[in-house]
Amino acid sequence: MPYRLPAAVVDADIANVTALGVATGTPVATALGIPGEDSAGVLAGLDFLRRVRLDDPPDLAGKTVVVGGGNVAMDAARTARRLGAARTRIVYRRGREEMPAHTAELDDAETEGVSMDFLLAPVEALAAVSGTVTGVRCRKMRLGPPDATSTGPASV
Repeated sequence: MPYRLPAAVVDADIANVTALGVATGTPVATALGIPGEDSAGVLAGLDFLRRVRLDDPPDLAGKTVVVGGGNVAMDAARTARRLGAARTRIVYRRGREEMPAHTAELDDAETEGVSMDFLLAPVEALAAVSGTVTGVRCRKMRLGPPDATSTGPASV
């Protein structure tokens, strides 16, 4: 069930902006750089959202973990809930105050049943012998001075 603007409206807006010579969006997903992230069932947020948009969503009958604190993470988590994930958790290496997602996106995700775990950074995607992801091992973080990836306090 979509909760964003209809595709035709988005396509028209993109055409208008690109006609002005402005580049839009991030076309390539960012890898986590952790062992096991190539396991079956691990998808980058943008790839997951693209598959859903192309009417090829993955089976989300079990638990879903979304890593990140931006608007793509919120979109992925909310979409996973709407597709029937039994439980959806967001794991973010900083606190709620440092999340770059819009506050309304955070609030809406929580309202839709997405839980959020803060000050955790993924260090490994765990997989069964079959190669299918079964979980995520995380490391506890603490806030420190800002780093190159944020404007607020960073996790160290």
